[in-house]
Amino acid sequence: MIGSHLVAELIKAGYIDVILPVRNTAKIDRIKRTFGFYGLEFDPAMFSIVETELTDTAALTRIFRGVDTVFHCAATIMPGKTGAQEMIDGNIRIAGSVADAVISAAVPKVIHTSSVIVLCPPGHGHTVTEENIPQASENAGPYEKGKYGADLEMERVRGAGTDLITVYPSVVLGEGDWSLNGSSALAPVVSRGIPFYADGVMGYVDVRDVARAYITLDNCPEAGNGRFILSAENLSYREIINYGAQAAGKRKPFIRVGKGLFYTAYYTLRTLTSLGLMKNMGMTKGTLGSVLYGNRYIGDKIKKKCSFEYLPVKDTVARVVRNYLKEKKEG
Repeated sequence: MIGSHLVAELIKAGYIDVILPVRNTAKIDRIKRTFGFYGLEFDPAMFSIVETELTDTAALTRIFRGVDTVFHCAATIMPGKTGAQEMIDGNIRIAGSVADAVISAAVPKVIHTSSVIVLCPPGHGHTVTEENIPQASENAGPYEKGKYGADLEMERVRGAGTDLITVYPSVVLGEGDWSLNGSSALAPVVSRGIPFYADGVMGYVDVRDVARAYITLDNCPEAGNGRFILSAENLSYREIINYGAQAAGKRKPFIRVGKGLFYTAYYTLRTLTSLGLMKNMGMTKGTLGSVLYGNRYIGDKIKKKCSFEYLPVKDTVARVVRNYLKEKKEG
């Protein structure tokens, strides 16, 4: 999702000689679809598409030679058909391969995508800033472990003289794969007018803001070798569901769900997984706990250093739900 929106924003910003190393060129239609959301005409001649395995260091090195900036957005965010450990290892291998290629090709700058999850101390109720020390707690899920390991791999480029800017998005809202493979799956959920809500708090950011932030940081002398949380607002789950229901013309949530139901769900999922009745999706007690409590993420650093402004989350949810319903109606 982030990658396709980044391509649109790069073209809008006037970038030239944009190269897209992709794992499957058959999925380029997703970029064409994203261009439609921006009202942009899709022309494959705007960029160079290269199909390659992202763990092929030699191929990436050839692609990276002579480029000014590498934007690293690739990662698996849900185990899917693979297991949790395979997901962790895969994300670390991709980052390691990108780092090796960057070093070999002497790329001047890399903007790497991490996640706010690696900045969160164990437990809940924290205020999270860039001053927090990246970590993967003992009970971390596969996404957190993979992101943390990928961050360590990318850190190696600093020693080779490459500027490394790491961004830590919170929950990214935007048009993408509406299935259960990422945060874009929130659109189908909140547009149904679900009656339940929880009191937990989470940070949210528009995918367009994330893509624009890459470009802002690429052109901001103050960014340096910095770390930047990308998060527009901290909202309760009730608020985000309210926004979705309002955009879809559905009833707002009205039934509060407490910790008893959530922990029952956790132990049920764990039992089903241990019995082999369902795939391990990496759900942890901490993951469910965030729905009940949560942390607050401060994304102001980029605003102060690089004159960046976020889009209101309420407007983002309205746009995304509107586009989801439009595509659903069109089949």
